[in-house]
Amino acid sequence: MNNDATSKYTPISKVKELNKLIGDQKGLTSSDESTGVSELNRPYLYKVKNEDADITNYKFNALIKELLDKNKIQISEYHNLNVQENIDKEINLINFETFDHLWEELVLEADKQLEREYEVSKKIFEDHYKNRNNNLYFAFKPHRSLNIHLKQKLSIKDAELISIISECVGKQYSVDGIKFSNRREYVLLFNHSRNAFNKLKENKINIYGGSKNFLTPFDYGFNESRISQNNFINLFIQHRSFNFLNFGVEENIVTIPNRIGQERDLYEQAYKKIDTYLKNCKIS
Repeated sequence: MNNDATSKYTPISKVKELNKLIGDQKGLTSSDESTGVSELNRPYLYKVKNEDADITNYKFNALIKELLDKNKIQISEYHNLNVQENIDKEINLINFETFDHLWEELVLEADKQLEREYEVSKKIFEDHYKNRNNNLYFAFKPHRSLNIHLKQKLSIKDAELISIISECVGKQYSVDGIKFSNRREYVLLFNHSRNAFNKLKENKINIYGGSKNFLTPFDYGFNESRISQNNFINLFIQHRSFNFLNFGVEENIVTIPNRIGQERDLYEQAYKKIDTYLKNCKIS
């Protein structure tokens, strides 16, 4: 594999380094979510164990974030292993067999991934400011989008079925601020979506989907009082979550242009801004 700066594949040296770090740790392949690597990342754990050279940077970074979140590697090790993504971000979409499968991947698993991203960011900040400041508080602020691609020739009936599924997923994501009004609406729309999905499959319309999360610039709430010891910072950890649903579209790979900032740069910018505030408040 090509390991130059523009390669989408993780340098084999980092794969070998991670394999050495995790060694023979027990429980990594356990179905226990508190200790075992998730089903989503487990294939890439096996690739690391086999020291394969075809792990993409994004999948490798997702794996080490989960290992950090589960205390399988240390913060310093995470920083050393993290790979800069210097090319467009590709998403390999999943071919869903049922609506429940779609919901499991695009909602339940996607929520777990977003929560992990938040916990990892918290750990990085807590490690950076350990023993230095107790006036830093965290809040999670994800931004989710739902992008829908349709086959060119689509019947009105199929379009109606697609709209039911899209509305159900969109309301769960709170896209455009629109949510389920109550649990009754949720149950009814979920059931309608199951039926709509089955009818689309009967009409030979394949349904693909996938998610990808990116850290975006942090937001801050600087709270000043007349007593410096009472000053504190609310740090809003923000992620942009791209979610895709393709109905009857043959292409099952989506590319996001490389406009997303590098995580390392975002953290460095945040440290500078926080340090400046803390210095001016004389909190240390």
